[in-house]
Amino acid sequence: MNHPRARIAAAVFATAGMLLLSACGSGDRSAAGDATATSAADPAKAEIVAAAQQRIDQALRTTADDIQKPPTEPFDPGTKKVMVISCSQAAAACAAESAAVVEAAELAGWTPSPILDSEFRADKVAGFVNEAINQKYDAIVYASANPNDIVDTARAAADAGIVQVAFNNPVGDALKDAVIQVTPDNVQRGHLIGDWIITQSNCKGTVQVYDDPAYPVSTLQVHSVVEQLQQCGDSIEMDSTDIATSDLAKPGPPFWTAALAQNPRGSMDFAVTPYDSVSAPMARTAADQGREDVKITGFDGAPENVKLIASGEQAVSVTSPFGYLGYVAIDQAARRMAGLPLYDATAVPARLVTADNAASFPNFWEPEGFDYKAMFAGIWGKK
Repeated sequence: MNHPRARIAAAVFATAGMLLLSACGSGDRSAAGDATATSAADPAKAEIVAAAQQRIDQALRTTADDIQKPPTEPFDPGTKKVMVISCSQAAAACAAESAAVVEAAELAGWTPSPILDSEFRADKVAGFVNEAINQKYDAIVYASANPNDIVDTARAAADAGIVQVAFNNPVGDALKDAVIQVTPDNVQRGHLIGDWIITQSNCKGTVQVYDDPAYPVSTLQVHSVVEQLQQCGDSIEMDSTDIATSDLAKPGPPFWTAALAQNPRGSMDFAVTPYDSVSAPMARTAADQGREDVKITGFDGAPENVKLIASGEQAVSVTSPFGYLGYVAIDQAARRMAGLPLYDATAVPARLVTADNAASFPNFWEPEGFDYKAMFAGIWGKK
């Protein structure tokens, strides 16, 4: 029987839930225009705002030099067969991650499967993994698909000798010894959004927080936003709502249409979303209703969302070098099979996407001056 979520998910959910509950007190609402709560009148809050701005400025200066990189000694990755499982090809980040993994596998001389679309469904992920076992694949890369939802099946794959890599999803305790983790710094990603809200709000206002508890990465990021905002105390009021990927197929989506109706102009300042696949329809719905008063944040910096940020319909997002990380996923799997030590690739830094720099991120973050494809070609002896 597959466990619905690994222990890391439960732990993150519990922590996030406590944070959100403590943040959503019953005290009086502090609207963004309340001059009595300005950071200028509160030196402690002024320091919080200044520190948040410093972290944002540092993140805006992040370059390829700050990215975790592999050892450059060449090795032979061999000739292997790898299954590529996408969380959903309808999600731009998942599609980009999957394409990068396929490209990297081909460069390494491996044979990748067609990209398998799990459509955000754990049963489909489990079915694909069982196929990998039966068809004797050497490796599986989960491109934002969640192995924590299929612990028993993933462990069966490990017992069959299949090397597994979770790309952009934290690995729970139940799979720590069975699945390699390759991720952006998801805590930093959440902190950046929290810092941005702090600087934009002057440490006061109202925030609607949305989380998708089916994905540990989403909860970890949203939890990290809340963690930053709690520095402001009760001058930032937060309400939280759990959503599901099934909501995305509905106009609005309905939870957002309801939130706009229940929170008239001036009563909701920010909306934090778990990923850009939901930020985009929310931004369009808000624009259609003339609700430019609500600033919508996101995660991933998908091309559609970057355009919405440039036009002012979405406020901000955070993006990561998913192309590079796709190559890292194959490299780590190859190193495991070659008996080589792995390197840390669980805290790759992110970039904040704003209206000012949106033009620099047409396809997520491709770090300037970093030819990672040539680097891996050299490492794998393919030059």
